[in-house]
Amino acid sequence: MARRDDQFSDDDQKDTWFQRLKDSGRGPTVLLGGLVVFLIVVYAVVLTAVRPNTPGREMTIDELQREVRDREITEVTLLSEDRRLVGTDAEGDWWVGTGNFDNLAQSLLTEFTQQGVRTRIDTQTSKAMLKLATQFLLPAMSIAVMFTFFYQLRRRDEGGTAEYALLGRSKHRRYTAGQQADVTFADVAGLNEAKQELYEVKEFLSDPETFERVGAKPPRGVLLVGPPGCGKTLLAKAVAGEAGVPFFSVSASSFVEMLAGVGPSRVRDLFRKAKAAAPCIIFIDEVDAMGRSRSIGDTLNPEGESTLNELLVQLDGFDTTKRVVLIAATNRPDILDSALMRKGRFDRQIVIDEPDLTGRLAIFKVHSRGKPLAEDVDLQRFARRTVGLSGADIAAIMNEAATLAARRRQTVVTNKEIGDAIDRVVAGPELHSRMLGPDEKLRVAYHEAGHALVGWVLNSLNTVDKVSVVARGHSLGLTWSLPLEDRRLKTCSQYQEEIAMAVAGRTAELIVYNDPSGGSQTDLARATQLAHFMVFELGMSDAIGPVSLGPRTIGASLEHSDELMREADAEVRRILEKADERAREVITAYRDKLDLMASRLVAQETLEHSELQAILGDLPKGLPRTVATA
Repeated sequence: MARRDDQFSDDDQKDTWFQRLKDSGRGPTVLLGGLVVFLIVVYAVVLTAVRPNTPGREMTIDELQREVRDREITEVTLLSEDRRLVGTDAEGDWWVGTGNFDNLAQSLLTEFTQQGVRTRIDTQTSKAMLKLATQFLLPAMSIAVMFTFFYQLRRRDEGGTAEYALLGRSKHRRYTAGQQADVTFADVAGLNEAKQELYEVKEFLSDPETFERVGAKPPRGVLLVGPPGCGKTLLAKAVAGEAGVPFFSVSASSFVEMLAGVGPSRVRDLFRKAKAAAPCIIFIDEVDAMGRSRSIGDTLNPEGESTLNELLVQLDGFDTTKRVVLIAATNRPDILDSALMRKGRFDRQIVIDEPDLTGRLAIFKVHSRGKPLAEDVDLQRFARRTVGLSGADIAAIMNEAATLAARRRQTVVTNKEIGDAIDRVVAGPELHSRMLGPDEKLRVAYHEAGHALVGWVLNSLNTVDKVSVVARGHSLGLTWSLPLEDRRLKTCSQYQEEIAMAVAGRTAELIVYNDPSGGSQTDLARATQLAHFMVFELGMSDAIGPVSLGPRTIGASLEHSDELMREADAEVRRILEKADERAREVITAYRDKLDLMASRLVAQETLEHSELQAILGDLPKGLPRTVATA
């Protein structure tokens, strides 16, 4: 993991302890605490210094007067600040503390002088000055220092604009060459097209003369669009690693503040530091947090809009000679402001999809580095099992596999650990503590066997890879269905096959028990969602026709007539009922296979693909008899 520079660091200052304290964000608190402690210590020292500390023994006024009359005391001194009379005799000093000091002390001195005793007054000038400092000057100075401290903390004048001095600093992390294990394009697998697009950015940062000779202008901003975990941040780091330039990373949410002026100030501070460190890359993650469209109702407060405006100004003000490139990432490009998306700000948009089979295999190889794999490990097989997973998911799978191998006291990672890791990442860990009674376990076995049987016979896109009645996550059992190949499109009949497999568990329970259970809740939700998608958005209904009604929301319902919406709902129900009929047809025709699978699942809890092949391999694909398609 790359080491990050101090969060609020000035790039041209040394990394001293004072600078680290200042940049950590705790500097004001620590300095204020130190000031308070210092004042307390000084105050205690001063109080100790001015406290009366007269040597000798204490006597009463009557004893002092008697000693003077008896000629025992030869000298009496008045200590003005200590408010004490000190008499000296042959044995040493005696002192007297007086309550009504001013009047009584003066009368006593007059009396002792008349009796021939030498008297004097010690004004104790040093103590008087200390008392003055303690009572007046020190509190006044403390108040002045604290007022100045908080005033400077709150406001700073930059170009005539008052801003929050510390709150207005950007909360970025800065990665520089030589201070990190540099990430390069070799560490990014499965994103060849995106790497090719970003390679030109690297070339601009490292060799701008090539572009300048032909009059080409470098991109000011690059927007990476893709689902979470697909490698957007890794790609941005790889560009910086390849070019050997500093990398400023910050989350867009750190700019969003309710305090006026803070967000724009942080944007200005980030770009100021980036320009000072040019050539460099600024990476803003989840840019939709600050770049949301200003036309979307009240989703932006005035401060958020000011922050967005400041970002637009900074992008317009980019000096191309500074060689600063902004790379931003989002998974919601549809809500970004149009002014932010125009050419001249984000000049390029790079879409990063989930990796295909080749990409997943490459990602598996990257994350297998440093992990001792058994000789028979087949990464190609696991790449086929992880359709739809992102690079972050595959990284988690390989880390989980290594963890399982260590937990099992193994020296190498085998196929079993990787397979178990996929199951854990996708469906959750096995919950053996969630024990089922014999009747419940048999019902779950019939439910999962129904999914597997219908999926094996009807689903032309997927193959049933594994069936289990071991609880994982919220499910009491699971059926793994893997795509035969990566596909971007599905036909209407393929959606119908997927729905039939989804409702097959409930159908199996109805055929065997004539009484469904609550275990079909997730299956029905998935099947209904697919049917809605077919009818409302894909136009896959003869009754509705080629009309897109949009997602089923309250707003969408108001845009269409009640009659049309009722007809669409009826089509959704018809698709679900037709899927149930197809599942029933398959299960009824191959009831013996259903019973065999259920009994095997009760006995051994899990059936792998090879065991399913032995049971279902002789079944023909398609419905047992001709059934009219929807």
